[in-house]
Amino acid sequence: MATVSPGQVVGSFRLPVRDGGSVSLWQFKQRQPVVLVLWEGAGPELLTGFAERYTAYRRLGAEVLAIGGTDPGMDLPFPVLLDSEGTAADRLADERPAVLVLDSFGELFTRWQGDAARRPDHDDLLDWVFFTEVQCEECGPHAENWPRREPEA
Repeated sequence: MATVSPGQVVGSFRLPVRDGGSVSLWQFKQRQPVVLVLWEGAGPELLTGFAERYTAYRRLGAEVLAIGGTDPGMDLPFPVLLDSEGTAADRLADERPAVLVLDSFGELFTRWQGDAARRPDHDDLLDWVFFTEVQCEECGPHAENWPRREPEA
């Protein structure tokens, strides 16, 4: 069972990156929103979809982190974190695949799991990323800019 619910801060974890080194979730705290993609249980189209829209996520200041037990064997523009024992993934979602949107303070804003996460609507996800920053007066645009309705390439 997931130990974190929307509105709660996700606890930090450090995982190895497939290309070497490691990434801690707290590296992004107070810097940028994070989209976590727990890709196992989905086909390659889940990661391919995020790769195709990665520049739109970066334009909003967000980082995408793919988390799985093994290397997906794909060339991706974002970090792939290896969670071989599933300990981080088990804390984040009850089922996989899953997609989570965290604000720049690590608070979970929304989560899709199972079938709902297999083919996420990236425009909806991008709106959620934008919304996380709208909620923070100190860090993002003002509420009059919500919802974000400009088309993303």
